Amino acid sequence: MNIVKNEGELDGTVEGSLFIDLHERHQIQPAKYIVQWKQRIYSKGKMDESGWITASIETEPEIRVIGMIPETYYRFMVTAVGPDGRIGGAVLSEWGEALKLDKPLYPPLGPLKVMTKFDNENGVSALISWPYSPPMRQPTINLSEDILAAIGTCYYRIIASNSTHLITSEFSLDVGIGYLFSHLQFANEYIVSLYSLPSLYYSLELNLSTSIQTRFTTLSCNQIFGPGSLNCAPEPVQNLRGEIFPNGTTYIQWTPASDHSSILTYQLLYYAISQNSYCAMNPVNMYLDAKLKNACFMNFMQIFIAYHHYDKSEFQTVSSATIILSPSYPCEYLIRLTNYDLLGSNLLHITIPYLVNRRKLL
Repeated sequence: MNIVKNEGELDGTVEGSLFIDLHERHQIQPAKYIVQWKQRIYSKGKMDESGWITASIETEPEIRVIGMIPETYYRFMVTAVGPDGRIGGAVLSEWGEALKLDKPLYPPLGPLKVMTKFDNENGVSALISWPYSPPMRQPTINLSEDILAAIGTCYYRIIASNSTHLITSEFSLDVGIGYLFSHLQFANEYIVSLYSLPSLYYSLELNLSTSIQTRFTTLSCNQIFGPGSLNCAPEPVQNLRGEIFPNGTTYIQWTPASDHSSILTYQLLYYAISQNSYCAMNPVNMYLDAKLKNACFMNFMQIFIAYHHYDKSEFQTVSSATIILSPSYPCEYLIRLTNYDLLGSNLLHITIPYLVNRRKLL
């Protein structure tokens, strides 16, 4: 994995990182790692390969490599050593090319994979993963098949956004299995984009690679805590719809939430939005008892409303209402229906425009 170096330290070279995957079958933990490398240079149709060079003895399985020469091929070998000597055999990396510094970056390999989850530490989260293997190059007469891989970048920019928030982060690749977005919003669709960066010290946006993208939807509150949980806002009603009759009677229906036992009240608000003077009316705002069995209401504007029922298992709740609108003129109305739960928290309302005339409601 390569990056452009920052100023003041081996300018014009490439830095990389080696990650050693420890095998679980060895009960003895290595005390040291002996790191060796060799290089190949192709020039004028000829290949020059060095012997193995011992670079360092490390104590951690994550190793920083500095001073790589652009457009030179490298291979690494690591030997684990314990208190009693070598542990197992040496492991070798594939051959890879340290890219030219001003060469356009390869975009990350796709596809992006997303796993959404929830835990107490990270809340609603999404783990974004992608293949780390660098792109393969086409073989040439001077390039054998065992050195087709270019060394990929260490650094990335990742962006996640929904309708209200934008999250941007730049990070260095490690031995983790991906990038974790934490504390996301419930039941929201996000777009995530991943870019390759030449380093954490880049200065020009032109140094960004093209991106790969995907979409995902986070878990809903009820998926995590269960339907009707007081940890969650009430679910919205669905399929709010209406039908008007020639005398102005308007029959409004909706499908209650899947678990409506915690809903105490519905708020029904409607008003004309047409600009015509004959459509002018004050907004009508009323509350419907979600558990009311039979009732009717007459307000000072002589607007009649009747409650109807929705029956599910042992609990009945209101699922429709009838209001009287003016049958004389075609007017457009907005009707909003809002839930209120046991804690008094209201649900985001649903707004539906209705065009009213003597025959039907659109």
